[in-house]
Amino acid sequence: MIDPRIRHFYKTFGCIPFLVPAWGADEYAVIQRALRGQESPPHVRDDLEEMLRQSLGFNHVVLMATGRQAIEVALSHLAKQPGEVIMPTFACGSMAHAVTAAGYVPVFADVNKDLTLSCRSTIENLTSKTVAVIVAHLSGKPAEDLEELIELCRTRGLVLIDDAAQAMGISHRGRQLGTFGDYGVLSFGLGKPTFSLGGGCLILKSHSEKLACQGLMDRNAPSDRGYLRTSAALVRFVSEYCWREHTLPVFLAARAFRKYLHLNPQEPRSGQISALEAELQTIQVARLQQILKNFRDNARQIIARLSGVLTAPQVGPETGYTKCLVQTKVHKSTTLSTHLLKQGIEIEWSYRPLDSFGAFAQYRRRDNSYAESIWRHLLAVPVHPNLETHDIDRIALALEQFQ
Repeated sequence: MIDPRIRHFYKTFGCIPFLVPAWGADEYAVIQRALRGQESPPHVRDDLEEMLRQSLGFNHVVLMATGRQAIEVALSHLAKQPGEVIMPTFACGSMAHAVTAAGYVPVFADVNKDLTLSCRSTIENLTSKTVAVIVAHLSGKPAEDLEELIELCRTRGLVLIDDAAQAMGISHRGRQLGTFGDYGVLSFGLGKPTFSLGGGCLILKSHSEKLACQGLMDRNAPSDRGYLRTSAALVRFVSEYCWREHTLPVFLAARAFRKYLHLNPQEPRSGQISALEAELQTIQVARLQQILKNFRDNARQIIARLSGVLTAPQVGPETGYTKCLVQTKVHKSTTLSTHLLKQGIEIEWSYRPLDSFGAFAQYRRRDNSYAESIWRHLLAVPVHPNLETHDIDRIALALEQFQ
């Protein structure tokens, strides 16, 4: 039986790809050096911390292996009795896994029409066991109820975790997303504004908190994989996301080779960000605003041409459009995805409400009616910074032709 991901790769071969990292000559020079066996210098982690301080104003940060680990460490730092953490049901599953790994119970709340956490639903899910709330800015859209959630947490004595994994570098009312809570979270993983092989970051309020959270990290976990594993991971990543049209044999070989090196992309990592990941991020953070501008420009051109049965649920002056979600008013998204794939356009499925999965169904407390009603009508189209003008026109035309 053919691996489903290989089958998907064949189906999308020659398509406009959904995910392509915004890499330039500097990033590829780092990759080539790594493949030659030259390690990134250890000081690049300090360089990245300094870049985050200077460019984004994050004064106290702890670099980690993943964004998921950052959430887990933040919750572990609370040092409270086991309790409940309210989070949006329309979110990445790694967020819920981080909550359970830290010893807390995830409580799934509904979302607003912009697909971010509803304050009203959060209030409905409050109990005496609630200790924290996680708000995420999906697709770079500042959460509609952010101010209300901040006030709710302040008056109820709850901890607020500001998850800016999809919104790094995006401001809301003159302030960086990720700084509105007691803790902030960034991710450098797949599909994020500056994605590469991985990495994450925990944003803190003070130096003492930084030291405490560093002590909670798994320092025994290796941050660097060694030459063979790093090379295999690089070959897989580049063939799958960078040079797809040129590397089909390499892609297939890397998929087959990965199992011998135990390279599971879904395997949770802990410890520090690797030096290679930190070096790639330092380069990308230096031109983050240009990357975000390209995301916005591409998405706005596509959204401006939506009509008929299609609309965009996350339009707003501050939206970063790190993903461009399209909503079908009548059809299910499967119908739209079939149409786009025939036109040579790769898509990404939207999130499915987490409390509808078997692993999380036990935490289901009440119906999250809006998330349940909307998810089958959503998908994301490519807006990555590498798109050319003719790619944008091709995507927009395909959407215009869908009725």
